Amino acid sequence: MPPPPGKRAKTPDAGPSQPAQSAAELRAAAQAALSAGQPQRAYDLAKRSRQQERARSALQLMGRAACRMNDAAKAKAAISGLSFLEARAIRKDCRSRGVRLGL
Repeated sequence: MPPPPGKRAKTPDAGPSQPAQSAAELRAAAQAALSAGQPQRAYDLAKRSRQQERARSALQLMGRAACRMNDAAKAKAAISGLSFLEARAIRKDCRSRGVRLGL
Protein backbone atom coordinates (compact mmCIF):
# COMPACT_ATOMS: atom_id res chain seq x y z
CA MET A 1 0.00 0.00 0.00
CA PRO A 2 1.52 3.38 -0.98
CA PRO A 3 2.04 5.98 1.74
CA PRO A 4 -0.61 8.71 2.10
CA PRO A 5 -0.04 11.92 0.12
CA GLY A 6 2.52 14.20 1.69
CA LYS A 7 4.30 11.32 3.44
CA ARG A 8 7.25 9.46 2.06
CA ALA A 9 7.87 5.79 2.48
CA LYS A 10 10.81 5.01 4.71
CA THR A 11 13.78 3.55 2.95
CA PRO A 12 15.84 0.96 4.77
CA ASP A 13 19.18 2.17 6.03
CA ALA A 14 21.83 1.03 3.60
CA GLY A 15 24.41 0.90 6.36
CA PRO A 16 27.91 2.31 6.05
CA SER A 17 28.92 3.04 2.50
CA GLN A 18 31.91 1.31 1.04
CA PRO A 19 35.08 3.39 0.90
CA ALA A 20 35.88 4.84 -2.50
CA GLN A 21 38.38 2.90 -4.56
CA SER A 22 41.75 4.47 -5.21
CA ALA A 23 42.85 5.25 -8.74
CA ALA A 24 45.27 2.30 -8.67
CA GLU A 25 42.51 -0.06 -7.50
CA LEU A 26 40.24 1.19 -10.28
CA ARG A 27 42.98 0.57 -12.87
CA ALA A 28 43.53 -2.94 -11.52
CA ALA A 29 39.79 -3.62 -11.70
CA ALA A 30 39.72 -2.19 -15.24
CA GLN A 31 42.55 -4.51 -16.29
CA ALA A 32 40.71 -7.47 -14.78
CA ALA A 33 37.50 -6.50 -16.58
CA LEU A 34 39.36 -6.16 -19.88
CA SER A 35 40.93 -9.59 -19.40
CA ALA A 36 37.48 -11.01 -18.59
CA GLY A 37 36.03 -9.73 -21.86
CA GLN A 38 34.11 -6.80 -20.36
CA PRO A 39 35.44 -3.82 -22.34
CA GLN A 40 32.64 -1.39 -21.42
CA ARG A 41 33.19 -2.01 -17.71
CA ALA A 42 36.95 -1.75 -18.21
CA TYR A 43 36.56 1.57 -20.03
CA ASP A 44 34.29 2.99 -17.33
CA LEU A 45 36.63 1.94 -14.51
CA ALA A 46 39.70 3.29 -16.30
CA LYS A 47 37.89 6.57 -16.93
CA ARG A 48 37.03 6.88 -13.23
CA SER A 49 40.67 6.18 -12.41
CA ARG A 50 41.78 8.88 -14.86
CA GLN A 51 39.41 11.38 -13.22
CA GLN A 52 41.05 10.72 -9.85
CA GLU A 53 44.65 10.60 -11.02
CA ARG A 54 46.10 11.64 -14.36
CA ALA A 55 47.95 8.37 -14.95
CA ARG A 56 48.77 7.49 -18.54
CA SER A 57 48.15 3.84 -17.75
CA ALA A 58 44.45 4.73 -17.39
CA LEU A 59 44.51 6.20 -20.91
CA GLN A 60 46.14 3.05 -22.22
CA LEU A 61 43.40 0.93 -20.65
CA MET A 62 40.73 3.26 -22.01
CA GLY A 63 42.22 3.00 -25.50
CA ARG A 64 42.46 -0.78 -25.45
CA ALA A 65 38.92 -1.12 -24.07
CA ALA A 66 37.55 1.28 -26.69
CA CYS A 67 39.10 -0.84 -29.45
CA ARG A 68 37.42 -3.93 -28.07
CA MET A 69 34.12 -2.01 -28.12
CA ASN A 70 34.81 -1.06 -31.77
CA ASP A 71 34.62 2.61 -30.77
CA ALA A 72 37.29 4.42 -32.79
CA ALA A 73 36.28 7.86 -31.46
CA LYS A 74 36.84 6.87 -27.83
CA ALA A 75 40.09 5.11 -28.72
CA LYS A 76 41.38 8.20 -30.54
CA ALA A 77 40.44 10.43 -27.61
CA ALA A 78 42.27 8.14 -25.20
CA ILE A 79 45.49 7.90 -27.22
CA SER A 80 45.65 11.65 -27.80
CA GLY A 81 47.20 11.99 -24.34
CA LEU A 82 49.82 9.29 -24.90
CA SER A 83 53.32 9.40 -26.31
CA PHE A 84 53.89 8.27 -29.89
CA LEU A 85 55.22 4.87 -28.80
CA GLU A 86 52.40 4.28 -26.32
CA ALA A 87 49.81 5.29 -28.91
CA ARG A 88 51.45 3.07 -31.53
CA ALA A 89 50.91 -0.01 -29.36
CA ILE A 90 47.22 0.87 -28.94
CA ARG A 91 46.84 1.51 -32.69
CA LYS A 92 48.36 -1.89 -33.43
CA ASP A 93 45.97 -3.58 -31.00
CA CYS A 94 43.02 -1.74 -32.57
CA ARG A 95 44.11 -2.59 -36.10
CA SER A 96 44.33 -6.28 -35.18
CA ARG A 97 40.66 -6.04 -34.14
CA GLY A 98 39.59 -4.25 -37.31
CA VAL A 99 39.37 -0.77 -35.77
CA ARG A 100 41.31 1.79 -37.84
CA LEU A 101 42.36 4.94 -36.01
CA GLY A 102 44.20 6.71 -38.81
CA LEU A 103 47.11 8.98 -38.05
